[in-house]
Amino acid sequence: MAIITIIGCGMMGSAISWSAIHNGHTIRYVGTPLDLCGGKPEQLALGAGDLYVTVFGGRTRKIGTLLGTGMRFEDAMETLKGVTLESIVISSRTADAVRRLIARGIVSADGFPLLLHIDALINEGKTVDIPWEAFTREEF
Repeated sequence: MAIITIIGCGMMGSAISWSAIHNGHTIRYVGTPLDLCGGKPEQLALGAGDLYVTVFGGRTRKIGTLLGTGMRFEDAMETLKGVTLESIVISSRTADAVRRLIARGIVSADGFPLLLHIDALINEGKTVDIPWEAFTREEF
């Protein structure tokens, strides 16, 4: 779940409505990798629990908060020097795997807007610009 929550929780600030949008998107978002790996819908509950812990504290929230203020990744890492952030590695590796699946036509980039944005923050030097419009869905 860290692949999704690494930065999203920090990007919201205190805006409850944006946080709710992010949390709903995150839970839905986890369904795709679960399907690809043969997971079961009831396993989403495990991700929801991890999301709760990540949003309300911990190391991942710290980097997310810094990046959410517009700080560049390198500067945020310097600020948190000495803090273990396994979610950075997990996010980067997962984004790489998703890009390979996109290249093979198995999934669409449209299904992973937050993950790909997070990867751009970490590995391409981009600054926060959450693609909110990518979270809208007509079928609800």
